[in-house]
Amino acid sequence: MKKIIIIILAVTLLIFGVRFARERRATQSPVTQKNDNTTSTTNSNTTTSTSTTNSNTTTSKYTLVAGDYNFSLIYGGLERAFIVHAPGLYDGTAPTALIINFHGGGGNAENQIGTALMNEKSDEAGFIVVYPNGISEPGKPNNRTFNAGNCCGAARDTSVDDIGFVKKILTELKSKFN
Repeated sequence: MKKIIIIILAVTLLIFGVRFARERRATQSPVTQKNDNTTSTTNSNTTTSTSTTNSNTTTSKYTLVAGDYNFSLIYGGLERAFIVHAPGLYDGTAPTALIINFHGGGGNAENQIGTALMNEKSDEAGFIVVYPNGISEPGKPNNRTFNAGNCCGAARDTSVDDIGFVKKILTELKSKFN
């Protein structure tokens, strides 16, 4: 039963991620302005400030390149962590698919990287992988779970909002990855 719930959650989030990528592709329309010293470009996904001085352009949008990143954020009053792997050819210039890879009950994001081997597939196929961490039980920092409704440990017992956590991750990543 636990595996079925986790699979359903993973498929739901994969669909959400694909929809997110399609929406980004459909709404992106960069604006360029050369006759002013400062330009602010806004669309439904990002805000980018550009300053031009003597033909040198700098952009303040925080854009990441290929590599592995450790992030944390506060959600539901808890500090939540996740790891992101951007594929080897990722340069931040084109919309890129994203897959969320959840660890099982009792696992953690770091162990899931070695178990799932998705980074290698990410590098081959060119998608971004996100490994969120569930919450841990007191005194067991590497024994983490996600709230799957009628399952799993501390996450279930404390009614942690993991769907909201994943939505927050996606919102954060919109501003960091293309």
